[in-house]
Amino acid sequence: MRRLLSSFAAAAMVCHSNQAAAHAFGQRYDLPAPLWMYLSGAGAAVALSFVVMALFLRSTPTTALPSLALSTSPVSRWLAHPGFAGCLRVISVAIFLLVLATGFFGVQSPLKNFAAPMVWIIWWIGLAIVSALLGDLWRVINPWRTLFGWGEKLLGRAGEPRPYPVGLGYWPAVFLFAVFAWLELVSQTGESPRQLAYLIVIYSIITLWGMALYGRESWLTHGEAFTVAFSLFGRFAPTGADARGRWELRPPAVSLLVEKPVAPSLAAFVLLILATVPYDGFLETPAWGAVLEWIAEDATLRPS
Repeated sequence: MRRLLSSFAAAAMVCHSNQAAAHAFGQRYDLPAPLWMYLSGAGAAVALSFVVMALFLRSTPTTALPSLALSTSPVSRWLAHPGFAGCLRVISVAIFLLVLATGFFGVQSPLKNFAAPMVWIIWWIGLAIVSALLGDLWRVINPWRTLFGWGEKLLGRAGEPRPYPVGLGYWPAVFLFAVFAWLELVSQTGESPRQLAYLIVIYSIITLWGMALYGRESWLTHGEAFTVAFSLFGRFAPTGADARGRWELRPPAVSLLVEKPVAPSLAAFVLLILATVPYDGFLETPAWGAVLEWIAEDATLRPS
């Protein structure tokens, strides 16, 4: 037990260091409001959202909700054109390669290197907001999907992929996202552009291997953590694909209404995402700082 507490104390002191967080750069900003007020407001917003859903959405069939086809409208037809989507994919792959190049060979400072701000701020935070407001853009620009498709066209398929195990569910995505959350919130490994580039290469190998083993769509749907995450964010958007795959305009968050219970592994993925948000905020509170100071000052918890 003493060894376990000592390890926690060492990790706590590392987390409490003055170095920049993996996804936040520059000076820390404290909200001009007491912590209790922030927590009370956040809790009330979550509780009231469940009340609203219980009152207005419990008996609303998804088939009765209005929608407007966008793929066939003259104004937005060019957005659904294959050429436009192809340009987005080429740009996405170019940015992906630029992140790797600057991470490996650029200035090894997160404030002066393109890789770290692009991954932690523009891609992860920015694309999450875009997905919730406009739709699942990641499904179109995913560079691993594009590179794998290009490889199949150039080299051909190595063979028929294996059927994806039903019992595996979304657990690969849960595990991979847990590692990503640890790198983002706890570890300082992602602060180094070169180490971040190595991590991207490792994740790329896992993703390409999964697509080759189980098929591109099967692995992306169940095993690729960010495809699962951005698809969940995209369910809040007022745009998306209908049952026939056509782009449509619909009421916001209507895609969250499902007729069947979700898989336990997908529920675990959602809970993991929700848990990382308050944990990320709690790390910056005076209450957490007081806990870390208590651990650091307690002689019985210091690493031997």
